[in-house]
Amino acid sequence: MLFNVESSIENSTLKILNDFLTCSQDAKPSLSLTHLHGFITAIVTAPNAIRFTDWQRILFENNVTFQSRYQEYLIKNLLIQFNNQIVTDLAVREECEPLLFDGASRVPYKEGSDHLIKEWCKGYFHASQLDDLWVITEEAMKQLVPFIILGKIYYNKAPWNSQKNLFKFEKGKKSIYRENLPTSIKKLYNFWAESRSRRAFSHENISYENLYRKSQSLRHFIR
Repeated sequence: MLFNVESSIENSTLKILNDFLTCSQDAKPSLSLTHLHGFITAIVTAPNAIRFTDWQRILFENNVTFQSRYQEYLIKNLLIQFNNQIVTDLAVREECEPLLFDGASRVPYKEGSDHLIKEWCKGYFHASQLDDLWVITEEAMKQLVPFIILGKIYYNKAPWNSQKNLFKFEKGKKSIYRENLPTSIKKLYNFWAESRSRRAFSHENISYENLYRKSQSLRHFIR
């Protein structure tokens, strides 16, 4: 889905845009080309058409300063070119995927590049605030809750009392969603909650090797 890695936009052009996004001191939060790709993908697939001036304002949160008129002209033209390329890829490419950019060139998805996938997703949801029609249906929320739980487990945060939940639960619905969670998700959460509690007292260092061993021990647990 989404973006063909063999886009017609050259790496040198992408690097100019990426350098501007990452080096602009006024841009808050820090942006990246991968974030931008997720952001614009959301723009071009939104229920309503969103104007360039509107999504540019949200993208930079009104905190970007161009060093010259030429730079402003260049960057805005690159943004439009990037937008048009995504539209083209979505329309005519059969095998597309998120654009992962490591600062110098495109990179294929591989183990260890999860942080780039996370950046892309942040960009996609960053843009979702631009269209009021873009809401999560009841059925979609039921499907998303297990992933929210797993995400909170991964980032070591409590899933029900985080101050920065990406998805807001309607009043009275939280307990309903929680009760309807698959048994395997409940077991996973309880397992990791207990593990975190032990680490809090023992100050255990968690490495990827330890996490892998713990994950393997869960195989029989969630069947």
